[in-house]
Amino acid sequence: MEDYNIIAYVSCQVIQNDMWIGWSLRPDLCDKGIGQRFVRKCINELIALKRHYGKEIFLKVCSWNTRAIKVYEKSGFVYYDEFIRIENGKSIKYVVMKLIS
Repeated sequence: MEDYNIIAYVSCQVIQNDMWIGWSLRPDLCDKGIGQRFVRKCINELIALKRHYGKEIFLKVCSWNTRAIKVYEKSGFVYYDEFIRIENGKSIKYVVMKLIS
């Protein structure tokens, strides 16, 4: 049996009238152009779901993660909102982005 390594994951949840996506790429694969291709591939699938369900597509990302934000912007997401959540006693600022298609 071959060894397989997980290099990325994607999740999609329909919450009320919207689709919320989350994804992650293994850190050692960042800054190699893989993230952009991964996000584009996921977006193609999400657009098909959007047509079926008629939902808007959103994601949230930590505001400090400018590298990811740039990838999302290049992939068709725009700034939508922001919020702060307390996690483990620390305030974490998130940016909400919406897919424009």
